[in-house]
Order: sequence, then structure tokens, then C-alpha cells
Amino acid sequence: NQIKVEDVHVARNGEYVTLNMNICLDDLKMRSNDVLLLSPALRMPGAREVVKMFPPVQVAGRTRSIVLDRMADSGIAREWQVDPKMDFMRKNGSKQSITY
Repeated sequence: NQIKVEDVHVARNGEYVTLNMNICLDDLKMRSNDVLLLSPALRMPGAREVVKMFPPVQVAGRTRSIVLDRMADSGIAREWQVDPKMDFMRKNGSKQSITY
């Protein structure tokens, strides 16, 4: 398993649900031009139906990260319709963790 999720905390306050977690990328190997869009989802135990989708997190290789930054600076739309909550550039071989 290349991506690990640790310290998951889900809290509900009335209609609102909050999610806190650490996404560990230490073992993730990415090619320079690749991009991952991680989309957290809340499901009830034993159910297939998604109760709540949370904003995605984007992890990109170095080249793809540079291209996406240049596209954003130029006003060019993203390749997908979803706006990620956070953008990260993966540095292979290094310890990286995303606090969500």
C-alpha cells in the first residue's frame, strides 16, 4: 500500500460533518508527469452508498505540478471539473504527510 491514512477523526455537529486525518505519502512513488486526485468519502459501515464527499486533494509529480501552476497563472481551466482543496508536489524518496 503506497498511501496510508492515519489519525482519522470524524465529527458531526447537527447537519455538519468534519473530517480530520493525516495522509501519509512516504511510500508513494510517482512519475514526474503523473497526478493523483484523492477524494475522501464518508460511508456507513457495511454500506456501499456514499453519505458525504469531501473536497479532493491533488498530488502531482514535479513536471505536472509546474504545468498546472503555469496553466493556473495563464487562466487556463483545469483538465477536470473538480477544484482540489489542496495541491501538493510529491518528492519521491522523502517523507511527506498531508494534514487534511
